[in-house]
Amino acid sequence: MTLWRRVISIYLAFPRSKFTQISNIGARWTNWLERFERFVIVTGVKDDTRKRAMLIHYAGTEVDEIFDNLPDTGEAKDYKKAVDALTKHFQPKVNVTYEVFKSGQARA
Repeated sequence: MTLWRRVISIYLAFPRSKFTQISNIGARWTNWLERFERFVIVTGVKDDTRKRAMLIHYAGTEVDEIFDNLPDTGEAKDYKKAVDALTKHFQPKVNVTYEVFKSGQARA
């Protein structure tokens, strides 16, 4: 097998994300991102423009559509901004009113 075919087989082997389940989407994103970061190391990609393109590609169509509508994702070379924007989007939102209510119930 030639080097080129081995490289292609590594790229094709990385699983795409499945972020359609809302209940644990923050944890799923964090786990997927950790696997993606290891994948980037294994493949030897160091260029931030390529890493960002790979992130969006392997994250899948749903994430690509979300990403297109997120504010402050930076330019094509801003890998960290892209990761930060997606991480912020996927983190669970805290309902402050409900949390205050729950803490009041705990005291009663």
